[in-house]
Amino acid sequence: MIHIKKVPARKMVASESDHSGAKLTSRISDPDTGKKFDYTYLISYTDEGTITLFDTGYKVITSAPILRRIRSSSEYKAKIEKMSQDKYEAINGTVDFYRFIYYRSCPVLTRRQRDALPKTIVEMVYVPKQYPHPKPDIRKLKRDLRKKREKEVSTIRFWKRDKLREQYVEDRLKRRYEDELAKWRHEKDLFDIYELSKVRQSIDELEEQKKQITILLKDDEAAVDSAVDSWSKTLEFPFDFAFEYRMYGDMIAADLHVPSLDDMPASIAEVSASGIVKAKSRSDRDRKSDYYRFCVGIMFFMASNLFDCAVGTDDIIVSVFAENSMEEEECLCSARFDREYLSKWSTDINMDDALEKLEHRLKRRGDLTLKKVEPLVF
Repeated sequence: MIHIKKVPARKMVASESDHSGAKLTSRISDPDTGKKFDYTYLISYTDEGTITLFDTGYKVITSAPILRRIRSSSEYKAKIEKMSQDKYEAINGTVDFYRFIYYRSCPVLTRRQRDALPKTIVEMVYVPKQYPHPKPDIRKLKRDLRKKREKEVSTIRFWKRDKLREQYVEDRLKRRYEDELAKWRHEKDLFDIYELSKVRQSIDELEEQKKQITILLKDDEAAVDSAVDSWSKTLEFPFDFAFEYRMYGDMIAADLHVPSLDDMPASIAEVSASGIVKAKSRSDRDRKSDYYRFCVGIMFFMASNLFDCAVGTDDIIVSVFAENSMEEEECLCSARFDREYLSKWSTDINMDDALEKLEHRLKRRGDLTLKKVEPLVF
């Protein structure tokens, strides 16, 4: 059965480059009177590094004294610094994603670690807490009533006062104690019922964990697909991404559908001495080099995460497909990953060296463009 997953593009960094979204108020002085007042304006910050200020009527501010005072205000400086940072991340965030997806790979369990998973679950059932409030103390209640009787019982016949006050305590003590005890027992019963429910819940969760691990170790296709589906929903890519996979016992073959070389970012951000960010065109060689890193890196990324989702799987083939100039999909690279090898592999290892130790198909022209290859098959 072929399982298809689609990951819609998500904007990775919000950029405030449109002047309509960068409204600001600065405290400046009037050029003529020197009197301080609040001045509201809007900022346009283009990818070319051009900053233009507008008044609230969307007219360009041309007054040199006003511009000088705005640019020297702390509010303006802080806003431009924040917008520069956002712009840098907006431009370079996508470039870095292509370059460094290799480093987003996750650790892979060895076969021994995988097989020991059922034993690693700590069989610890929740220990219920004791009700924290003590049982009502009749002696304390008696002391409280004795304090209260001083105000409640008074008489001009002082010779009867002590007896009346003692009678006040005796008449109320038993009823008061029974009420307090009934209330305490009711609240304790509710507390004990709640704690018992937590014990039962912890037992159920423990059994469910064991069940899920057992299912995954048996390469249950529905369980694996559920895990892959949950993982794919956490992905945040700056482009539309789709992949499909098929299970063959303890093996998986996955096809990735990625953007073409033409979709690679054409610009990279650079920062001037004054801190202004502007987009700079990239050379074809840089774009092709980064695209190669992306195509190889995403194979490692996908293989490591599929091993994490399908813990019973030992071999995975990952093939990368993209559209050519004729809008036809073709395979650009393909590699076979072994669980044991990938579990000992580290992103500190050079990506090319790591690839050479795997069965793979990948060809590059002299200009670094990836050539069409036949995908590996089981």
